[in-house]
Amino acid sequence: MVLELISNTFLAALSVDSDYDERNLATQAISSNARERQWPLVNEGVLGIAIVKVVMRRNGASVVSRLYDEQLYTDVHGYYEEDSNTVASQFNSCSFGNLTVEADSTNRIIHEVNLPGTVDDYIAPGGAVRWDLFYSNIEEELDQTTNVTMNSNITNIIVVVPIDVQLGNRDGMPIDVMSKKYLILDDFSWNLFNLMHGLGRQIGLSLSGDVNQETYGDASGYMGRQANPSLPPLSQPLGFRRCFNAAKSWQLGWHSDKSVELDLTAKAESFKISSVYNYNFPRESSIVTIAKIKLPQMPYDYYIMYNRAKEFNERTSDYINGLTIVKGAKNFLSSFVERALYIYLTVWYNDLMFNWAIEMVCQST
Repeated sequence: MVLELISNTFLAALSVDSDYDERNLATQAISSNARERQWPLVNEGVLGIAIVKVVMRRNGASVVSRLYDEQLYTDVHGYYEEDSNTVASQFNSCSFGNLTVEADSTNRIIHEVNLPGTVDDYIAPGGAVRWDLFYSNIEEELDQTTNVTMNSNITNIIVVVPIDVQLGNRDGMPIDVMSKKYLILDDFSWNLFNLMHGLGRQIGLSLSGDVNQETYGDASGYMGRQANPSLPPLSQPLGFRRCFNAAKSWQLGWHSDKSVELDLTAKAESFKISSVYNYNFPRESSIVTIAKIKLPQMPYDYYIMYNRAKEFNERTSDYINGLTIVKGAKNFLSSFVERALYIYLTVWYNDLMFNWAIEMVCQST
């Protein structure tokens, strides 16, 4: 079967393989690798986030992150209401207030703990990090020196380790998200993308791939990589204000009142779609934010969303201003950006006419 998506003169064909093996779509998503572990979904309420600096010993001297406390706090929570490049602002904007972020209610902005032993004590033979020891000692030290772990509003703890100890790898992602509670970063990996990526894993989202890299190649949202390596560096936007792709957004349910689910086995369907940025704008009731094409006999479905680079999604780094078509596993263990259609509209029309939308016709042949 072939699905055809038609928008005026634009046509995309997506083949549906009847022999498709579900394991291919969820490659490594159910492995023992900590980066692929799946946690229960958290899509509403409050994330209470505490930030902890870890002091370690190496060669007889103490080592700690060189990042200023003010930067750490501001990048997560922001100091002013208008701060728009923070973890708090991105969750609030992308979820339209369904999932918000709060600082811990203790008096300390940044907590600091001293881990016992030396850096070498946390490295096993062969170079692997002994995360079990690392986590247990952090928990114990937090219990003894702060009230963070006993604080009822704390759901996530961002642990900042000194870059000198070189824990983990250097692939541009958070060092470790093995724990649902602890997110490990250092001076090298500290940025808004890695914060959102790591917290995204902890609220139950899987990685997202594309044709460039099957497991985590999708640079349109937070659950793949920071940038598309196949694009020239100067063509990629700076900064990391973006949201989640169509499959992740459907899973989170933040736009469920403006979503549509289509079954093309009986007949062709049409729908009008506009961007996530336009979600709260006045619009016709028939205009949706996400469309799901249901494939009853397959282990995956297709999800369609207009990835407009605007406001809180202005720094999406792939499929920019394209109509993205995402293949998502029914069990949400993985997603894959299949392709994008590019529909060019004038800027004044996008910004001044709030009821505009792209009309699509979907049919199976």
